[in-house]
Amino acid sequence: MTHLDLETAALRVDGPLAVLTLRRPPANSLGLQLAADLHAALAAAEAADDVAALVLTGEGRFFCAGGDVAEMAAHDDTTAYVTELVTAANRAVLGMRRTRLLTVAAIGGVTAGAGLGLGLHADVRIASASATFVGAYGTVGLTPDCGVSFLLPAAIGRARAAALLLTGTRLSAHDALAWGLVDAVVDADPVGAAVERALAALARTAPSAIAPTRDLLFPPLDEHERLLAREAHAIARASEHPDARARIHRFAGER
Repeated sequence: MTHLDLETAALRVDGPLAVLTLRRPPANSLGLQLAADLHAALAAAEAADDVAALVLTGEGRFFCAGGDVAEMAAHDDTTAYVTELVTAANRAVLGMRRTRLLTVAAIGGVTAGAGLGLGLHADVRIASASATFVGAYGTVGLTPDCGVSFLLPAAIGRARAAALLLTGTRLSAHDALAWGLVDAVVDADPVGAAVERALAALARTAPSAIAPTRDLLFPPLDEHERLLAREAHAIARASEHPDARARIHRFAGER
C-alpha cells in the first residue's frame, strides 16, 4: 500500500485501487491549496502503473462545500482571487476528465457549489443516505463553475438543473437518486460501497476502454475546456457586482 499525505488531501493506493480523500476541515471547501493538492494526488494515482480506479471522497460531514468563501472575502481584489481559484479548480477537474482511471465519487454529507462539479466529473457517484446536494452559487451572487453549468443539465435535465441552481433547492440523497444526480444510495459509509463498485467494474471492464468511453460520454475535450473557460469568465464578471461582494463578506462573517 502506498500513502501520499498532502496538506489538504490524502491518497491511499492498494493494488488496483486508489482512494483520494479531501481533508480540509471543517467543510472541505475548495481553496487554492486543496485545488493544488487534488490535482497532485490525481497525478500521483495516474502515475501508479497498477492503479486502474480511483475513489474520491471527503473526510467528515462534507464531501465538498464548494469554493472557500472566507478566502474570497479575505482578498481585497475578490475578482482576481476568484479567477485564480477557478483556474486552479479547472486544472483539477480536467485531470478527472482526462484520466485513464475509472473514477467513483463516494459522497457523504453536504455537497455544494464546486463540490457538485467534482462529483459530476466522476464516472460513478454513490451517496450516503444522509448526503445532501445544493447549488449554493446564488447565495453569494456567483455563477456555476467546475463544469456544473453543462454537466448538471446533462445529468438531470435543464429544468431540474435550473431549480437546483436558481431556487436554492436542497436535494436529499434519495431525491438526488430519483433525479439521476447519483447512481446509488447506501445506508453505510459510501466509501466501502464505492470501493466494491470500482472493483466489480474492473472485473467486467477492460481498463483500456475506460478513457475512450468517457471521451464519448462527455463533451469533446476541446469543447469541455471551452465551456470551463466560459464559466470562468462568467463567475469573474459576477464577482465584480457589489451585491456579490456584499454577499460574500456577509456569508464569510456568518462562518
